[in-house]
Amino acid sequence: MKERVIITQGRYLQSAVKQEQYPKEKRPEIVFIG
Repeated sequence: MKERVIITQGRYLQSAVKQEQYPKEKRPEIVFIG
């Protein structure tokens, strides 16, 4: 049986379609789609 992931907090930071739009700060790259 697979372990269940429980998301306790989320925050929208930014969407980007071009490299110039990427955030300058180093942040973990986590995406949840559902």
